[in-house]
Order: sequence, then structure tokens, then C-alpha cells
Amino acid sequence: MNVKETLNNWKAQAELFNLQLRLGKKEAEIAFEEKKQKMSHWLDEVRDDIKDWQKEGQEDLSNLKAKVEHLQVQLALKKADSLDQLKDNQKKTEQQLS
Repeated sequence: MNVKETLNNWKAQAELFNLQLRLGKKEAEIAFEEKKQKMSHWLDEVRDDIKDWQKEGQEDLSNLKAKVEHLQVQLALKKADSLDQLKDNQKKTEQQLS
């Protein structure tokens, strides 16, 4: 091989290597775009899940609030019952003492 053939051979190899690099870059870009789309889809799913959890949480909070209010009413009724019983007992005691 003479110098000219060797240089042409190296040039061809360099062009082939350059082509492979560009193809590798394009493949990497395509793979990156695919990953980006998958991540975007996953984030959409997570966002929807969070919305569902918030709705469920609000329903749970509403149920809890209703239960607490019910207990407050029951407590208030028990207080009233206790006061009525106390007054009745006081009257009975006063009657017994008189």
C-alpha cells in the first residue's frame, strides 16, 4: 500500500467512525425521548393518584368530622342528663331533709 491508499483508507475509516457516532447519537436521542415520554406518562398517573387520594382524604375527613360532631352532641346530651340528674338528686335530698 502506498501513502495515498493508506490515507484514503484512514479517511474512509474516519468517515465510517463519524457515521457510527452520529447514528449512536441519534439512537441516544430516540432512547432519551422514549424515556422522557414514559416519565411524563408516569407523572400523569401519579398526579391522578394524588387527586384520588385527596378526594378519598376529604371524604375520610368529612366522615371523621361528622363522627366528632356526633360525639360532641352526645357529650352535650350527657352533660344535660347529668345536670338534670344532679338537680333531681338535690330536690330529693332537700325533700328528705325537710
